[in-house]
Amino acid sequence: IDANVGSKLLFTAGMDFTHPVTLSTSTVFESNAPVSIPAAISGGAALTTGGSGAITLSGSNTHTGTIQANGNLNIDGSIAANSNAVTVSSGAKLGGSGTISRPVNVSGSIAPGNGIGTLSIPSTLTFQGGSSYVFDIGAWTGAAGTGYDTLAVSNLSITSSPASKFTV
Repeated sequence: IDANVGSKLLFTAGMDFTHPVTLSTSTVFESNAPVSIPAAISGGAALTTGGSGAITLSGSNTHTGTIQANGNLNIDGSIAANSNAVTVSSGAKLGGSGTISRPVNVSGSIAPGNGIGTLSIPSTLTFQGGSSYVFDIGAWTGAAGTGYDTLAVSNLSITSSPASKFTV
């Protein structure tokens, strides 16, 4: 995408966006319908997602800029290791069955899988006050990632208080 600073790509209908994307300037992906992006996203500019429709990144993404989820963002592929965090705003949701190899800060909710699945974060996951962890259980006796949702994390931090609780 070659766009001006602060450009917005608005998806008005559900679709598969199959073209590789290089972000050279801060960009917003917004959708009010499900959008799947199986192509790789690269570049170092900031990416913000929003809207009421889920945006699913299922490629092997080498993008190194910050990622701000202001809507429903699913990671079914991978997000490259980097010190720039993935941030989930209050009211937003991060889900999927992929791997996010960088810090993740959650003020909204995190819900592994698309149904039952495993979301891997081989980095630090921080739950802020007011955030939540939402999981599905398909079978009490099932295996992790197939019978119930799993969140595989290397480092976990929960920041909450009586006035601003973390919810499971």
